[in-house]
Amino acid sequence: MNLALNLAIEQTNLKPDARLSDIEQLVHEARAHFFKGVCVHPKWLPELEKLDPYHDFLHITVVGFPLGVTPIEVLRTETRWCRTRGADEIDMVIDRGLLMEGNLEAVKNRVYAVKETAEDKAVKVILESGELSRTALNEATRCAIEAGADFVKTSTGFFGSGATVEAVRRMRRLCPEHVGVKASGGIRSYGDAVAMLQAGATRLGTSSGVAIMEGAARQKSPATQHVSSQVSGQASGPLKEKK
Repeated sequence: MNLALNLAIEQTNLKPDARLSDIEQLVHEARAHFFKGVCVHPKWLPELEKLDPYHDFLHITVVGFPLGVTPIEVLRTETRWCRTRGADEIDMVIDRGLLMEGNLEAVKNRVYAVKETAEDKAVKVILESGELSRTALNEATRCAIEAGADFVKTSTGFFGSGATVEAVRRMRRLCPEHVGVKASGGIRSYGDAVAMLQAGATRLGTSSGVAIMEGAARQKSPATQHVSSQVSGQASGPLKEKK
């Protein structure tokens, strides 16, 4: 499968000190580069509706973020609030404590609760892959898929190593074709972006979308360059995994 690079990018600002001017800049960047969407904290969804009332790009937000320990009833409330304020997609964080305890049914129940409450909105499940062993990453990915996730996502960007080529490859191998993989955390350059797409990512969460597109231009590639998302032995990046 081939992806237009800009149409894989979710231009992101999840900083706790983000201001309205930052969100306005995010919208400007998304329009200028035709990004797939922008990802912001829930508080900014009403402003996104004002700035982009026709949803020229996806309005993406987060729940249970960044720790993943929000009570399930509150997760439902957060998700409902976001859905009714214009969110097109919702990224949730897996409860790693439950995962480490081996309480996989509880892990799946939390994902299912968000998916059910989101109704027709796509749900991505953040696994925090940099903090998980190989076995735990496998289990987390399978839990998300079995609970109905539309995407699995590597990282919040707040902990651990962020996205790695190896983690993306592993997640892609475990996912059926209809489930996407979002690489997020530490993707700052054109080279990073290409490596993640070649490893199997279908979305890129980054605050560096503009720099990535500028890097593509320096490679004499058009702004809507198509990048192979098939696994490539030439992909570079941090490859070590925890045992």
